[in-house]
Amino acid sequence: MKPYDRASRAAFWPEYLRGLAFLQLKQPASALAEFTRIVDHRGEDPTGSVYPLALLGIARAHAQAGDTGNAREAYQRFLSYWVAADQTARPFADARGELARLQ
Repeated sequence: MKPYDRASRAAFWPEYLRGLAFLQLKQPASALAEFTRIVDHRGEDPTGSVYPLALLGIARAHAQAGDTGNAREAYQRFLSYWVAADQTARPFADARGELARLQ
């Protein structure tokens, strides 16, 4: 954890943005650690918008690492979490396409 990760206004954004950066840098293990930190501490911001996006980040990190089994499971978890969401929302549509490519 970094010094300002749990600042009252941070709402997991530092971890999320680091996770995205690690994915861009092709460092899936580091990305997975950041996204998992969000999921493991959901109680600190139970209604935060970053939580479902962290689930998608976990799926992408597993996929990037070549761990298709865990990637599929994580994509399914994300999609089930968003079952009542707008099915055309970009993260949802992207996740469905990424999952289909894993199959």
